[in-house]
Parts: sequence; structure tokens; C-alpha cells
Amino acid sequence: MPWYFLEQAQVAPEIPSLLTQARVPMLEHAITQPRAATGLAFQALTEHLDEVLRAIGLGHRTFTAEPTNEDGVLLLDLAPDGAVQSGAAERFADTADAFVVHVTAANQAQREANERLLPEITARVALLEAELFAAAARRHDIEEQLAVRGASDDARARLLRADFATITNDARVASCGSTRLQLIIETHPLVLAATPPRSLGRFRIAIGFTDAGIRIEAMDKIAEYPHPNVSMHGIPYLGAHRDGLIRRLAKDEYAKVVRMLLDFLEEPPTGELIPAMRPECWPKHVPNGEAAAPANPIAALAARILPHGAT
Repeated sequence: MPWYFLEQAQVAPEIPSLLTQARVPMLEHAITQPRAATGLAFQALTEHLDEVLRAIGLGHRTFTAEPTNEDGVLLLDLAPDGAVQSGAAERFADTADAFVVHVTAANQAQREANERLLPEITARVALLEAELFAAAARRHDIEEQLAVRGASDDARARLLRADFATITNDARVASCGSTRLQLIIETHPLVLAATPPRSLGRFRIAIGFTDAGIRIEAMDKIAEYPHPNVSMHGIPYLGAHRDGLIRRLAKDEYAKVVRMLLDFLEEPPTGELIPAMRPECWPKHVPNGEAAAPANPIAALAARILPHGAT
């Protein structure tokens, strides 16, 4: 039975006690390869690894298992293309209470940062004419956030709870939870409204509380790219949707943001696309009970042969 090693930065204080409650063998450990690190090693069957990670609050992250300098010990390393931010020892929670705590804490930190930043931005606008446009836009965003988030914490908590319920009740959402950094949504398999419709598989959507950052990860990795409208690194090409999403994030309207992103993922792409991002690289959607059709083999071959960005 293999041992799995977590670096200390990934080990929240409560993880040892959670492993003890689950009767999972563990010990403090150190490795020298593939890099020198100290942390915690625990023992689990390979088929039970996902269950153990969920039990200790790390099921929302995508790990790779790398060999170390010791036989039978594998390093759990964060996958570089994962959508979830890698804040130290951030545990996942799938309750409305945790969602409220996480968003409220992020809002408070951002409010304090914005109150410190606003005078500096205002001064830069006056002194640096070349940066006027960017600085003025940032000042407007900060002032709007300060005004919106000055409302009653109790009223905000009620709205956040209602948003959490709305998100979880969306038939396209398989799970919803949060860390102190992000709201994290996992979807059921989605269908692209192309002609003919295309099966996209499941997605993990991560929405930042303080930086308005949005990352989208294809959980099933059906094609070379996550989605016809998403870059290789999980950045969505939002186009005209971006301004509306930013305004709603500034107002903590998370249910509207999630609905907009889910609708966006189901919309067919517009404009010129490189071959590997064209809808035909995803398999045709087949209703239950019918045989599935593979993706267009000619398009798939072109995606592999043509240079990146060629049309």
C-alpha cells in the first residue's frame, strides 16, 4: 500500500486529526527528491485516495502523484493546469455557512486593501498623465466596491445564502463550495449549442473573491483545449460578457455570475478559431440510449498537424 506525501504548505492544522478520525496511518516525513521538502505522509490504497483527500478537505484540488527518493512514497503535487488557487492549506467546504465566512473574510480583506490603495491611485491619476485611463478605471472599481460592501453584514449574509441556494439548485451544477480565495463550481456534463450539438463533458469553474479572476478547467479533457471559448490555461474568452461579469462580482451577485458562465459555456463560439478550438473537435452530443459519435477525425488530425494559431 503506497504512502502519499503532502508538503507542509498543503497541510492545514486540522488535517492530522481528520486523518486520525478516519484511521488513516500517517507520520511527519521529509523527502529530498524531486525536491527537498518536509510535510506529512499518509497511507492509503490508490482506489481510496480521492476519498481520503475529500475527508481532509482537499478534494477540490487536482494532484499528480510523483515518485520521490523513497520507494513506496509518492509526492502529491498540485497539477499546474488546475483551476483552484493554491493558497497555503486552504480546505474546501461545501456549506452555505462556509461560503458566507469565506466571502465575508475576503470582502473585509479587500475593503481594507482598497481603503489603503484609494489615495495612492488618486495621486497617480493626478501626477502620471500616461497612466490616467488605467488608474481612473481602477479607482472607479474600488469606490464602487467600497460603496456596495459598506452595506449591512447581516443583509449581505442573507443575500449570499440565497445566492448559494440558487447556484446549487441549477440543474447544471453538480457541486458548489468555496475556499477563502474562491467560489468553486463543478458541473454536470454540458452540451454546446452548436449545429450539431457537441458534448463538452464536465467543468470546474473557480471565481476569485477579491481579484475577479475566473478560471475554467475541463474535468474530462475531451479535446486538446478545455472549451472552444477557453484558452489552454483556463482563461475564458468572455468578450462582451466581461464588463457585466465584473460589475456583478463587485456587487457579490454570485448566482448571476455563475448562471452567466454556465450559459457562456453552452453558447457556440463566434469569430475565427484555430483548428483545435473548433466545435467539431468535440464529439457530437447523442441523447441517452443512442450510440455516441466520435469527433470529426479530419478536424482532429488538422488540430494536431497545423501550426498553433493557423487557420
